[in-house]
Amino acid sequence: MEYFVSAADDSVAAEYERLLDDGGYAVRDEYAADCVVLSVGGDGSILYNARRYDEPTILPVAGAGSEANTVDVDEDRVSERLATLEDGDEGTDYRLEPHRKLRASSDGAPIREGFPAINDVHVHHASPVRAAKFAVRVLDRANANDGGTGHDDGRTDDDGGHDEERAVYEAEKVIGDGVLVATPFGASGYYRSITNGVFDAGLGVAFNNVHKPADAPRSISLSPAGRVETELLTTTRSASAVLARDDDTAVYELTPGERVSISLSDRVVRIVRFDAPLGRS
Repeated sequence: MEYFVSAADDSVAAEYERLLDDGGYAVRDEYAADCVVLSVGGDGSILYNARRYDEPTILPVAGAGSEANTVDVDEDRVSERLATLEDGDEGTDYRLEPHRKLRASSDGAPIREGFPAINDVHVHHASPVRAAKFAVRVLDRANANDGGTGHDDGRTDDDGGHDEERAVYEAEKVIGDGVLVATPFGASGYYRSITNGVFDAGLGVAFNNVHKPADAPRSISLSPAGRVETELLTTTRSASAVLARDDDTAVYELTPGERVSISLSDRVVRIVRFDAPLGRS
């Protein structure tokens, strides 16, 4: 097993590389698909590495002063955890927790290599003093449920074909802060702050501070086959909207009439988790 260390501070990365080297572990200077990414930091470090690499295996380690919600390996337990990962049995001593990434497309074409995100993708107003105005369609397949594995379960409807995609909710004009599509991994983040709830399977759709229509739901639960379509509407105001993801500051500026589709992709991030009561787990 080989490791690649990722940390915001180069000196911290060098420290962990020395720790690995002193322990006899194989360390790579550059990322490779068969490496385990030692992600040192907090929740943001996981999001960064999940976004930067196509389908990484990530071992999250809490950096100094970290208050992360999703990192369960403290820095003083790293050596023990590495030994368990090297010598233990997958499924008994540790597990590789799969999480599918979200993807986004504009008028059928991928946005920035698919706009991959492990937490959430959302349409948000571009100005804090303006509301976004957009049309939305929330779609799903009635019997689709693949358990988050990244593959369709192959179920068919009565006429022998795949389940037809159906509209769960539609609105020609929504006015508010935006709409968010979250994964179970991101359910405890922005999604929770909007809905005051979480979920552990499929997709969650949250409407953020919507003023119109009055009957707009606060949230909608979808299967892994769910999808959200939005279209930014033309307005007389100069404010527009952007597409944002996870903690990435590089937002995508939307133009009026642009149709965006958000759904799960087949790209899977695997996060190493430990069941033994060490560190924070």
